[in-house]
Amino acid sequence: MISVCIATDVSLFLEGLLHTLNEERGLIVTSKALHSDQVISSCHNGHPDVVILHSLLPGLNTAALLRRLVQRGCTNNIILFGTWTSDTVAAAQRLDVRGLIDEREDAENFVRAAHLVQGGARYYSERISGLLAIGDTQSPLSASAIASVLTPTELQILRALGKNQTSQEIARAMFISYRTVQKHRSNMARKLQLEGSNALLGFAIRYNDEEC
Repeated sequence: MISVCIATDVSLFLEGLLHTLNEERGLIVTSKALHSDQVISSCHNGHPDVVILHSLLPGLNTAALLRRLVQRGCTNNIILFGTWTSDTVAAAQRLDVRGLIDEREDAENFVRAAHLVQGGARYYSERISGLLAIGDTQSPLSASAIASVLTPTELQILRALGKNQTSQEIARAMFISYRTVQKHRSNMARKLQLEGSNALLGFAIRYNDEEC
């Protein structure tokens, strides 16, 4: 059984995560924290197994809190969540946390992250991976050239991806199936000669920035 501490003072997140994690087989929420001091007092000698930490938790800033947790031997499996930009994600990576999740994403991300980080892996959610890809993704085409390569539907999906919408969100907004969105994404990546699971997302964010 993987023990989890949820550290957030936002009741909506706290209640939602409590419900989702306690419903998951193999996970149990053993403590809650509304302030950085409570995180410190609840963590000692590697327990709990996983800490899900809100980046805006009251008290110490995230970097200072993580330093304190190091002293208590409770930093191996920190999952940090919040609202991110490419710059803040890069900064969070330097904190060497195991998982990064955007707070706007489905709660199931936290379930997957808890299992993976406890197993020694790292977990970056879809939005986070897209932000990380921005710095490595360059657009070789002008906006007009891209418009000539992609269909109107593909352009609509590209703009939605650039706004950090997930495939599920795009499917609902466009009244099409999730599989149809995924097929369009595959075709777009091929047309734009993009390789890698997150390359299209990074390209879309950069494309939106250039259009604005």
